Amino acid sequence: MSSTYQPYVEGQKNVSLGSGGITGITAKETCALKTDSGGWWDYANQTIVVASDGISGYSGTAVGSGSGIVGLGLSAAQTMSDSILGQYLYANDDDAYVSVGLALNDNSDSAANGGEMHLLAPDPTAYQGDISLVNVVNLSDTQQPPVAASTDWAFPITSWNFSIPGGQYVSASGGVAMVEVYLPEIVVPFSVAPSIFNLVNSSRLTRIDRNSTVWAIPCDSKFQLALSVGSVTFALSERELVVKNGTACESAIRSWLDPAMSTYLFGNTLLRQSYIVFSASRNGIGHSKLGFANRSTHNPHTQKIGIIVGAVVGGVALLALLIGGIFLFLRWRNRDRTAPSTQFNQDVLGNPAAPGTLGPAAPLTWTPYDPRQASNYTPPESRRQSQAGHRDSYFIPPQNAPVGAGHMQPYNNPVSAQSQAATSPRGSVNMWVTSLSPNATD
Repeated sequence: MSSTYQPYVEGQKNVSLGSGGITGITAKETCALKTDSGGWWDYANQTIVVASDGISGYSGTAVGSGSGIVGLGLSAAQTMSDSILGQYLYANDDDAYVSVGLALNDNSDSAANGGEMHLLAPDPTAYQGDISLVNVVNLSDTQQPPVAASTDWAFPITSWNFSIPGGQYVSASGGVAMVEVYLPEIVVPFSVAPSIFNLVNSSRLTRIDRNSTVWAIPCDSKFQLALSVGSVTFALSERELVVKNGTACESAIRSWLDPAMSTYLFGNTLLRQSYIVFSASRNGIGHSKLGFANRSTHNPHTQKIGIIVGAVVGGVALLALLIGGIFLFLRWRNRDRTAPSTQFNQDVLGNPAAPGTLGPAAPLTWTPYDPRQASNYTPPESRRQSQAGHRDSYFIPPQNAPVGAGHMQPYNNPVSAQSQAATSPRGSVNMWVTSLSPNATD
């Protein structure tokens, strides 16, 4: 046993994990993340959960074939500093935010390449266009999806549009959503599904899977779903939304079984088409932000390095986004190309960073996204007070037209090779699941 391992809270802790969960004891540990240079970054006093059994609802070992799970939630832990992002902020007084970028890959990748997680700041080569920042919103416990570990990282939807060839469509504006990488599907409110599937010939409600209803559709169905968050629109077609089930096909769009559940859930079917930045605030989840951008069509680093985060279990990238305070083991891969968090805080989030840690930076121009300039869009602060207020319908054209006037310019990393030897580690994480010992340096 590690000499720095200390039991933290007596008894077993149950942690929700997508549609399953794990059970284990809670402890404090000094975790070490190895960099490409061969050195170690010691991450002291981190709260971990040492899993005592497998994930209920999944086959295989506790976390597949890798060594742990990292959670990006803040409020589900005992305290905010028990979460991995909260502990980073606790140890770095000069940082008002810590940011994590997520770029998932297709589940069918034969190399089990689940994607990349960029720690401390977004990778500017992983997305194209602008990153649109939105504030997270408060979500009541009654509107927490049954497969979500907490209400952290709920965010407002600008609008959505479902269309078929010939010009027929159904659309709506407003709403609140959450993301979950463990699940592939997109889940919409119970009342929304009939209006969508009325446009798909020969579609029918076929079965119930966990807490959602599944719709059978013809395998040759043609349609498009456009989802707008802030000023960015993501367009998905039948290529992503028609799922083979033996000789038949089902829709990746599902509906909640509970008619009272109005929260949308975006699984990895959508996340693979987007680049998402989780910017956790020192002041808590209520002051945190989410950034959305379209994925880059060409990322030269992906082919060159090929190091990814997550393992693939049952075709789903195994990476926890919504769990507070889970940190078993990871192995760190330093990448010079990742933008340092202090510079990202200063140039993008508008927060002062510690001086003297970076080389000279080229001027950056950015315009904060102002929802009040977008047609029929209610700012997050207003939506917190009245999620159920009436909003006029706002049509998203199938041509993937942008919505909203505000935007954030792409971030270019101006840091020299010499300055990248600064004290803060940065890069992508390589997380493979193999053992569940509290000794984090194995």
